[in-house]
Amino acid sequence: MVKININNKVLFAVLLIVFMLIALCCVYAWENDMSAGTPSVIGHSAGEIMVNAGGVIQKLQEVLVESSRNFKKQLMMAI
Repeated sequence: MVKININNKVLFAVLLIVFMLIALCCVYAWENDMSAGTPSVIGHSAGEIMVNAGGVIQKLQEVLVESSRNFKKQLMMAI
């Protein structure tokens, strides 16, 4: 029978390194640009979903950006 002696500091250091590598792989799996996602990995992004906005078919991302711009304009006019 083989005995392995590892003290707690070494064990926790190895576990920390393994955890950090796993976390790094998980973070790298998603893209920063949410309008260009990969549906098989993270589901549909706002750049892939088509919606009817006032009778015009647009990507959800475009509708969100436009509504954000309109809100900022209205806010600036109110000030």
